[in-house]
Amino acid sequence: MKTVFLNQNSTKDIREQGERYYNIRLSDLEYYMNVGTEGDKDELREYINRASLSFAEIRELINKSDDLSSFFDYGLCFDYVEFGTFDDQEEDYFRYQLSYGGPSDEFRFYEDGTIIYVYLDWFSGVGFDVTHEDFAIWLNDRFAGADMMNFEREREKYDYFEQLDRIENPEEYAETKNEDTEE
Repeated sequence: MKTVFLNQNSTKDIREQGERYYNIRLSDLEYYMNVGTEGDKDELREYINRASLSFAEIRELINKSDDLSSFFDYGLCFDYVEFGTFDDQEEDYFRYQLSYGGPSDEFRFYEDGTIIYVYLDWFSGVGFDVTHEDFAIWLNDRFAGADMMNFEREREKYDYFEQLDRIENPEEYAETKNEDTEE
């Protein structure tokens, strides 16, 4: 798992914190990927019957099934984040937000197929490229298959190319903006 960005915290352990959260999410999403999205006992039984699992692994799955509900209740939201929403944001993306506040975590899906897991804790954070992980591919396929990641449709809702020009040519944009306000 490659680190794609790191904004270190004062205790210098943001990467380790992010890895801990990531491993929890990995475990939960692999459960949904393998057992099923509804989290019901029939799906769990079917999975146990077709998989070669130890007693400890079966017990862990049963405990996890008691803790988790349906996949469709797992995340907080799935939304589109416009280009330029945040300082130094170079691309627009779709976000599957899992928690919010301090800390928060989410998956970001980019148009080129890149999938980044992001852990944020106030003014620090870390991002891991999980594009080629099985669960991330499964997650991407679920959202794309439901037509939830249509960049063109979302970009039509705002002037994407004006935003792009504003980021690439900030001096020109500032001059144009000043001319507009002087009139």
